[in-house]
Amino acid sequence: MDINNKMHGNKNLSKLKEIKKLERDWNGNKARPIPKKVIEKVKTLILNLEIQPQIFPTADDSIQIEYDGDNNSYLELQVTKGNELSYYEVDKSGKETTGSIPCSSFALNSLVEEFYK
Repeated sequence: MDINNKMHGNKNLSKLKEIKKLERDWNGNKARPIPKKVIEKVKTLILNLEIQPQIFPTADDSIQIEYDGDNNSYLELQVTKGNELSYYEVDKSGKETTGSIPCSSFALNSLVEEFYK
């Protein structure tokens, strides 16, 4: 992991601490706090990712992981209590793809590597 990625990883760990503090109605629309199991999953992923994402809490008990690429390409994944990560990708040509992968840093690193090729 290069130094910039490590710094971004530390930033994501700090952001997870903030997400953990969210209380009911954190979004002004009655959203529940993000489940601890989801936060722990994201923490485990972040510690083992080669390229750090941006992370955001969602109103549906999940955390969204996002990567921005060249030419408006985009990859977003939802981390939930389940054993898979669902994803939505727009590639450099504008083609949209959805799917799921196992909730593991190995699978996520592989997907992200393909995304940035």
